[in-house]
Amino acid sequence: MNPLGDLSGAIAGWTDVVAGKPEAKTSFRTDSSGLMAAVVTVIVAALLAAAVQSAASGVPSLLQALLGLLAWAVMIGFVAYTMSRALRSLAPDVTPNALLVPILYAFAFVIVLSIPLDLFNATLIALLVLALMIWRAAQVLGGMTTGVSLAFAALCLIVLVVVSIALYMLLSFIPSA
Repeated sequence: MNPLGDLSGAIAGWTDVVAGKPEAKTSFRTDSSGLMAAVVTVIVAALLAAAVQSAASGVPSLLQALLGLLAWAVMIGFVAYTMSRALRSLAPDVTPNALLVPILYAFAFVIVLSIPLDLFNATLIALLVLALMIWRAAQVLGGMTTGVSLAFAALCLIVLVVVSIALYMLLSFIPSA
């Protein structure tokens, strides 16, 4: 497992996805170690975003940091579950990892993109970028039509937003430091 090699492959893969090249599938490792590398990339991006936010507003407690990582894990789990269920009916020949691994790298990109956008309260732009990336991945990597890939991206985005709001409401009961 070479995380930097996987990251450079993911960048090349996303370049091909944006360009609409079907050979983008070969740039992503969709086996279990490739999935683990994508998850680690999301965790590193989330820790980087937390570190930058801590520099601006103070260091969170260890419990808050761990709960934040747990929240990301729950969101990824819900999106993965929703994707696998949706792919069964929308594109039965596409394996869930064929879309999950690229979308996890898109999550990491959007997390890093949201760092400067937080300064301007423009995180909605990051969500729209993520929706566009999921839509394009569903078209190019999943072979879905435009309407089906738009519905797939909307479903993933709705799950991501609803789960994050629900987790925010649950975590608000934990007192801060």
